[in-house]
Amino acid sequence: MVFMTFKGHCIFALASVILAKKVSFSPALAEGEWGIIALGALLSCLLPDIDHSQSFISRHLKIISFFTSYILKHRGFTHSILAVILYVECIHQFFPSTLIPYQDFQDAMIIGYVSHLVADILTPAGIPLLWPCPWRFCLPVLHPNSSVREILFCVLFLIYATVVIH
Repeated sequence: MVFMTFKGHCIFALASVILAKKVSFSPALAEGEWGIIALGALLSCLLPDIDHSQSFISRHLKIISFFTSYILKHRGFTHSILAVILYVECIHQFFPSTLIPYQDFQDAMIIGYVSHLVADILTPAGIPLLWPCPWRFCLPVLHPNSSVREILFCVLFLIYATVVIH
């Protein structure tokens, strides 16, 4: 397996948002409710894979996935800095604080999305952070064909974020 699994992405997102809360990444996260923060990260951590027809999120959002996987190449635009900028703007435009009064939820959604990209950078396939430039960025610490190693890595990151960081 060259790609992360949905379980790996979910664990990695939880670890990322726990770490962000503990280091006071934003005032809203520092003061935010754990349940809201975890929900925000989990709801968004699989979004970048909406462009892959066989991904967990695509199988559950078939209509959206049909169009995005037809138009976009997997690990293309949705795995870029440009997509992160667009995603952040969409969150602020479509979910203003009057609709979602929880800034911690919005921040957690952003961290969930970005955590997906960071996790995919750790695979040998990497991601095109500077899309449409074809360069792929990777730090291949996750070995291909080893879902056990992937889950172990993500769980160790979760333990680190939960226990070690004060």
